[in-house]
Amino acid sequence: HHVTSLRDALLNSITEALQEDVISLSPQNGSPYILLMSFQRMKAEVMLHHLAEKGIYVSSGSACSAKKQKSHVLLALNVPDKWQGGAIRFSFSSENTMDEIETTVREVVDIYHRIRY
Repeated sequence: HHVTSLRDALLNSITEALQEDVISLSPQNGSPYILLMSFQRMKAEVMLHHLAEKGIYVSSGSACSAKKQKSHVLLALNVPDKWQGGAIRFSFSSENTMDEIETTVREVVDIYHRIRY
């Protein structure tokens, strides 16, 4: 399935590049159209803005996170506190390409190394 291969490529490439600084919060048998990853030592909104400047649009959580409340989704998944602030949701469609995935991986890794604290 095309979308599954895109999702897996993004997950595997970012995980390989950032190793212990990133985790997948999506279940292995979850939707191939969504990948939730969390990054340590980074605010998701900062990554979101840097990616948007490159024309890459991701989501960083629900409106409640803007009120400094913890995400009820991340709490339900029992995500440890150190991963709560860096959760990013990538969405895929059948129109995405592997070139777009490779560009996204390069940008995410580059931005992460520049903005992590």
